[in-house]
Amino acid sequence: MEGFTCSNLTKRMEAFIVRDIDFHIEPGMVMGLVGVNGAGKTTIIHTLLGAGTHRLTNEDDSGEFFIDGYHFIRDVKEYRNRIAYILSEPPFIGSMCPIQLGELYGYYYDTFDLDKYRKLLETYDIPERTGLEKLSTGQQLKLQLAFSLSYDAALYVMDEPTGNLDVDFRDEFYRIIRELAAAGKMIILSSHLITELEMIADTLLWIVREGDESGMFYQGTVDDLKEEYRLVEGERKIIEWIPDRCVVGKKLSESHCEALVRVKGDEGEQSAAEWLDAIGRDDGANIRYADLTEIMYYVEKNRRCEKTGD
Repeated sequence: MEGFTCSNLTKRMEAFIVRDIDFHIEPGMVMGLVGVNGAGKTTIIHTLLGAGTHRLTNEDDSGEFFIDGYHFIRDVKEYRNRIAYILSEPPFIGSMCPIQLGELYGYYYDTFDLDKYRKLLETYDIPERTGLEKLSTGQQLKLQLAFSLSYDAALYVMDEPTGNLDVDFRDEFYRIIRELAAAGKMIILSSHLITELEMIADTLLWIVREGDESGMFYQGTVDDLKEEYRLVEGERKIIEWIPDRCVVGKKLSESHCEALVRVKGDEGEQSAAEWLDAIGRDDGANIRYADLTEIMYYVEKNRRCEKTGD
C-alpha cells in the first residue's frame, strides 16, 4: 500500500502521554502538524522516527507505522531507508564535520549519493571541514536539509525547520517542499509559522493538550477546517444575536465585536447558515472565512478559559 500510515500511536514520556494518534498521508501530500508549545508535536515526530527514548517500549505505548507497506519494526531497514528528517535539535555528533557526517551516516542509506551531498553543501555555503558545533543554527538546519536530499526518501519529517532560517532561504525551503511533493514525496511539517503553513499544507493534524495528556483535535484538509468557522465583525450588539453554543471565542470593546463562530456541528449546519445570513443582512455585520491563525488563536484561548474558569 502506497503512502504513510500512523495507526493508534500512543507514547508515554514520564508523566506526559500522547494518545490515539491516527492519520494517513498519500504520495505528494504535505501534512502540517500544529499545536501549542508542549502539545506533543516533537514527541510524535521522534516516535515515528524510532529515536532513542521515543521507541515504543513502555507499558502504555502502542502504535504501528508503515511507509509504502513497510512496517517500522518487521521491515526496519526498508522503513528507515525511506524516511528523512530535519529536526529542531540536530541529531548528529557535534565534534564531526559535515563531510565526516556524510561518509559515516550516509553508509546506512542504500541510495545515499555522497557527490550530491557535497554539491548541496557547496550550494548552501556549508564548509565541509568545519566542526558542526561551530556552525550557526541556520547552517545546521541547512546541513540536515542537504543530507536528507542526498538519498531517495519517500517521507520527509520536519520539526520546526524554518524558525532559524533567513527569509530568503525560507522561501527557497518552501520551494523545495513543493518540488518534493510534486515528485510524489510525502512531507510531515511541524511549524509555528501558521500563516506559511496554511499556504503549503494539504492536510492538518492539530494536537491539543489537556493536563498531562495530548490527543487529536482535528485531522483533515485545511479547506474543510476553514469551512467549519466564520469570523463575525461589527457592532457590539451583534454578539447578542449569535447563539452562545456557536461562539468559540470573542473580543469585545465598548462598541465593537469580533467573534469566531462555528457553523458546523451537532446542532446542524442549516440553522447556523440562516442566522449568519440574517445578521449579515439586517445588522450590518462583516462575515468572512477565518484564517488558520485566527481559528487556532480562538480555539486554544477558549480551551484555556474553560480550564481556568475565566
